[in-house]
Amino acid sequence: MQTLRLGKEHFKKNPDGYWSDYIGTESVADFDGHIEIEGNLGYVRFSGHLSAKGYIAAGAGSGIKASWGIEAGEGIKASWGIEAGLSIICGGALKVSCRIFVGSRVGKKL
Repeated sequence: MQTLRLGKEHFKKNPDGYWSDYIGTESVADFDGHIEIEGNLGYVRFSGHLSAKGYIAAGAGSGIKASWGIEAGEGIKASWGIEAGLSIICGGALKVSCRIFVGSRVGKKL
């Protein structure tokens, strides 16, 4: 399974918030592999849906925000927190050091 590694160059600081927006060219709405986000980026936000067939992991000092939902086939991990406007669906472990916010539902895929 391929791994998409996202670093500082894939995000742009949002002047109106405490997060950075994803500006990368790779679609993360239904990625066929793993997504790894570099550490020490603060909260990184994805417009729409963040989905990976494998795992989604954010390094120490990074958190994940998605406007709609976050879904991973194997697991989701973030040190700062995980926020989704609609849902978080995880096929494996859901690990977060700080907090989880979900607009509608949080669950484990059956």
